[in-house]
Amino acid sequence: MEGQFEGWDIYCEYNRRGPRFPKELGGIVECEERKTTDRILTDIIVHHKTNEAGPKDEDNLLVIELKNDNGEDVCDRRKLELFTDPEGYYKYQLGLYINVGNHEFTKTCYKNGTQIAENQLGA
Repeated sequence: MEGQFEGWDIYCEYNRRGPRFPKELGGIVECEERKTTDRILTDIIVHHKTNEAGPKDEDNLLVIELKNDNGEDVCDRRKLELFTDPEGYYKYQLGLYINVGNHEFTKTCYKNGTQIAENQLGA
């Protein structure tokens, strides 16, 4: 992926918000019985590293959640809604849910805190 996003930092299984804090999304604990905190771990992110003061709007480009032959996970959907919320802390420009299985993949895109149709990605 690095060749597709020159100048951006790409991380897998990322769980930090700046150098000293865990990545958290307020309200994510409520999406599943097993969750005990709002701490999260994203599958893939494309962003610019930021300082502890928090990201600027243009620092967070893409957040991706992946599943293997599984229906859409309610917690992953909620994470993508919160990550792309323009009023939230992270303000990722796009969120992408990818399900790989049975020799095909499906994808669901998120922008401005909501699921969008593919033809709205450039809007």
